[in-house]
Amino acid sequence: MLQEAGGQAEADDLLSDLEQRLGDVLRPGDLETGPTGEVRWRTAARTARKQLADDGLLLAPRPGTWALTDRGSVEWVPDLPSA
Repeated sequence: MLQEAGGQAEADDLLSDLEQRLGDVLRPGDLETGPTGEVRWRTAARTARKQLADDGLLLAPRPGTWALTDRGSVEWVPDLPSA
C-alpha cells in the first residue's frame, strides 16, 4: 500500500485503506476497542509498523507519516486484497 502511495503516506489514510481492504477478514474482536482506546486491529497494525521500522523497512519522517526505506521499497510484501 505504501508503494501504491509513492512510498510515503499519512498513517490514518493507510489504516483507513487497510480497513477497507481487510473488511471481510477482520473478526468482531478485531473491531473492539482495546485498553489503549484504539480499535484492536489498528493497535496491531501500529505494532507491526514498529517491528518493520525496527527491521529497517519503514521509518516515520514526521509524526503520523509512514514511509518505506530504500530497503523496504524492494523487500517482498504479501499482496493484500484490492480495495
